[in-house]
Amino acid sequence: MDKHRLCGFFGRSGGKLMGLYEEFKDDAVVESTFEEWNVRDLLGHISFWWDYALMKLDSMKNKKPFNEIKNIEKKNQKIYEDNKNVPIETIIAHLKNIYMPMAWEKKSVVNQYIPFTNKQLLSKDYPTGFPFELWRYIAREFFIHPYMHILHYYLKKGIYGKFTEMAVSAETSFMECSDGDMSVFSFKDYYADDTAKAAVFSKLEEHNKNIDNGLIQKIIEINVHDIQPL
Repeated sequence: MDKHRLCGFFGRSGGKLMGLYEEFKDDAVVESTFEEWNVRDLLGHISFWWDYALMKLDSMKNKKPFNEIKNIEKKNQKIYEDNKNVPIETIIAHLKNIYMPMAWEKKSVVNQYIPFTNKQLLSKDYPTGFPFELWRYIAREFFIHPYMHILHYYLKKGIYGKFTEMAVSAETSFMECSDGDMSVFSFKDYYADDTAKAAVFSKLEEHNKNIDNGLIQKIIEINVHDIQPL
């Protein structure tokens, strides 16, 4: 893995986030709850965690102390509440300021955001909090994380065709980034209610019943397996 490939991941996820906003722009002004995010809540969430990941990468490169967030659920609640006071235009502009220079491979920004050599990107010695290479951590934060939120948004909206199309187009990259681990498609952290989750994946299966799609069947199996029996 090299910086060029990682820049491509930035560009893909950023473009998909902007596309989701354009598709569901009217949702951005709809009242939401922490349990039922609208598109602005999703974008604000990604904006925070991208900032967080960039700060973490900088601390690793410069060997500076970094305060890890211990309670992710509590922090996500705070992010949700804080973003209610941030104009959606500000959130959009901030996301563009992060991903667009990377997509264009603007050298100064690439070296600022990914201040590592290609050899260092292959190392597992950096304190990412995960037992895999540094480049996989970067891909997880800037590619897989936003893609999974977008996929979940389509599930929530019942737009199973778009979900299927996007999942299939991401399969090769997801498998590369996860070293072939299909659990990368697990939505276990996206549903508090197993009954609701089971209903969603039942509908996804029904939508794809006449389509020979091995990936979607695997995704359904992984997520149904996550559901604890009553």
